[in-house]
Amino acid sequence: MKETNKVSKWIKFVLVNGLICLGFFLLSQVPSFLSAVLLMIYGKKIVYLDVLFTIIWLVITYFIASYIWKYYKEKNPEDKIQLTLKDVGISFGYFLTGSLITFIGGLSMEFVYGTSESQNDEMIQMLIKKSPSIWFVFVMIIQLTLLAPILEELVIRGIPKVTLFKDSPNWFMLVMTSLFFSSLHQSTNIISFLIYAALGGVMCHAYLRRGRIIDSMMVHFFNNLLATIAFLFLI
Repeated sequence: MKETNKVSKWIKFVLVNGLICLGFFLLSQVPSFLSAVLLMIYGKKIVYLDVLFTIIWLVITYFIASYIWKYYKEKNPEDKIQLTLKDVGISFGYFLTGSLITFIGGLSMEFVYGTSESQNDEMIQMLIKKSPSIWFVFVMIIQLTLLAPILEELVIRGIPKVTLFKDSPNWFMLVMTSLFFSSLHQSTNIISFLIYAALGGVMCHAYLRRGRIIDSMMVHFFNNLLATIAFLFLI
């Protein structure tokens, strides 16, 4: 009887916390969905409407990010935003590690598949190049350099850590969240999938090092900032 109750509690725990993680993940995708809608309605030669749509997108995005952050902080009040130059330097070191992984992985993809770019990167480049409005480029820059580091770290690593994986060993959370992170980036081959999984592992390790989500956000920010600058040069 005790074993049955234990299994039932475990199943209930997984289901409830899994649904919580899924709910916050879906909520975090709303700004991306709205930006896709903006892509279709931008550039109608009515500039003030483009500005208005951008402001509305920013307001909605702000409230979504604030709500997710508030939930995470309620579950993990010990996680404070405290950054010293040393912390930034360590995060930059994690970023360099991730960049080395990306570089080696890119060379491997070039050798095996004849391309060094993932489908995810190609799609972002296409969106920026074919943007119907400078305001959409602005939305993409905000989404890539600020929104993705904040929201993805919260819903892929932060919230799962304080809910679904709160009683799990760190290595298990690192593996599972890294595989999930990679699955979101539209990999078309195993090397691309492993690159994103390794990057996810680097970011997760940065978070787990001292239990500060701001650390993995910084690593994610450095990574996306470099990629965004590269994309902009292709316009």
